[in-house]
Amino acid sequence: MAAELFVDCLENEGVEFVFGYPGGAVLFIYDAIFKQKAFKHILVPIWLLTYTFGAKSFQVVANGYTGVLAGQYPKSPWKIAFVVLLALVALGILIASQN
Repeated sequence: MAAELFVDCLENEGVEFVFGYPGGAVLFIYDAIFKQKAFKHILVPIWLLTYTFGAKSFQVVANGYTGVLAGQYPKSPWKIAFVVLLALVALGILIASQN
């Protein structure tokens, strides 16, 4: 009953696409979604990653369709400074070679 009500609400709002990943807790909703014809379900792969760096835990989510990343990841000030310095040196070499 609740799943059909949920699907009816989506239809009434004019939803065209539903993105999701079916699992045990929402299978009854997916049964109702697959019975209707008003909108499409798009199954998008996602990857979840949890890791520890130093004493801190980080979580990252990657959308397998768009490649968009979300979450936290460690940033090293030394590595960022090194990459910026390396880019400036490469830019300097490129400009010097043009003259």
